[in-house]
Amino acid sequence: MQDRFSTPLYEPAYAARLLRMHPARVRRWLFGYTFKTGKGDTVRHRSQSPLIRRGTEGTVRDASFLDLMELLFARDFLEHGISLHRMRRALAEAVDFYRVDHPFAHKRFFTAGKQIFLEIRGKQGNAPNLLQLLSGGQWAIAPIVRQYARQIDFGAGTDVAERWWPLGRDEPILVDPRIAFGSPAVVGRGVRTAVLYDLYVGERRDFRAVAGWMGLDIDAVKAAVRLEEQYRAA
Repeated sequence: MQDRFSTPLYEPAYAARLLRMHPARVRRWLFGYTFKTGKGDTVRHRSQSPLIRRGTEGTVRDASFLDLMELLFARDFLEHGISLHRMRRALAEAVDFYRVDHPFAHKRFFTAGKQIFLEIRGKQGNAPNLLQLLSGGQWAIAPIVRQYARQIDFGAGTDVAERWWPLGRDEPILVDPRIAFGSPAVVGRGVRTAVLYDLYVGERRDFRAVAGWMGLDIDAVKAAVRLEEQYRAA
């Protein structure tokens, strides 16, 4: 079952849609990129490694659910002022420190809080970039961690992210790689939010008509439409 969360499910463009990111940025973070430096005879081609360590570089073009979770955190850390260079170093160090793949998709990162900071600080040969990431800006990133701790379910035996509630747990929409091929879907029914949105448009934006057709609670239809409209507004 654990393989399900590491299975490539999301084309880069679709991952970008779910995360409301530019597709080019998602591709760069997943696959790395090349760039030129210098001018004229001094032009050199250089390469930048992927931000997300996937263990499948060059062989798999789609992202897994765990990749999606790490992209989610990297996006928000960047938006809150953590430099890409520092985040890249911190992620690399976190892999070594936690001894797990996808450290930002691991329960320990969410629940330890300041204990992570203290634990790293107390170790010899600590991880300075990870330390700065976790303690930077007077814990300015703490609200991000708390927010997603309320939106992510972790496996009881693995402590790895298994489900994401993109609108929060109060709304009946989740992203689970075991349901609807990892697309956002209605809890307990597996109906994709994209399908409900298309029906909503086809039924002249009548929530009750869609709920009746699909045998769903009207609040579930409204939540699905709200999420899809967020994607289209990004």
